[in-house]
Amino acid sequence: GDYSLTMLWTPGHEDIPGNEVADAAAKMAAMGPAATSPRRALPAILRQALPQSKSALRRAHTDTLKARWKHLWRASPRYRRYTHHD
Repeated sequence: GDYSLTMLWTPGHEDIPGNEVADAAAKMAAMGPAATSPRRALPAILRQALPQSKSALRRAHTDTLKARWKHLWRASPRYRRYTHHD
């Protein structure tokens, strides 16, 4: 279905009706999934995981490559020769 989301900026620490309710809801959401709406209660589009950022994917790939290189290097016959010096 079609969904619409409207976000409004509300200045903090002003005597605005509902501000305390919004603060309480934000604190509850920050506590994790156990404190938020059940997935089945959300619109289908909000049940999906957010896409990963390119920089996060690139970083994860680099970390994987470094770990693989380290493993292969330590398994290499040259590793002992180059790491044990007199």
